[in-house]
Amino acid sequence: MGRAARAGVLYFVLAFMAGFLLGTFRELAVSPRFRPLTAVFIEVPIMLAFSIWAARFVVQRLLVPVRAGARLLMGSLAFLLLIMAETGVGVLLMDQTFVGHFAGYARPQQGIGLLAQIAFALFPLMVGPPRPALSQSR
Repeated sequence: MGRAARAGVLYFVLAFMAGFLLGTFRELAVSPRFRPLTAVFIEVPIMLAFSIWAARFVVQRLLVPVRAGARLLMGSLAFLLLIMAETGVGVLLMDQTFVGHFAGYARPQQGIGLLAQIAFALFPLMVGPPRPALSQSR
């Protein structure tokens, strides 16, 4: 597996773990106090900030080349894995149908979440070049 593909998998894992924890917190602590759309507006900036950090971390850690193709592969693979995992959680754990899960993206709160996930896919393009490790620069 190439460097960009490994980076995409790691980027997905970091984002999925953070999103699962934050989404659980949103459902248990935030949503009961606010409308669902308000809860999403609270959660999304936190997830986007984390995603930018994660993209930068993965690019630096795995030295993903600056080339647009490598960065798009990283982001696209992470996005695809994220959609698949989210669908799996919805179908297997939340008793949704496959079609029902995707129909949910028409609701404002899920549509905003999808837009945030698209931004997540593009962040690897925006985080700049990897910095060489200290031992490599000497």
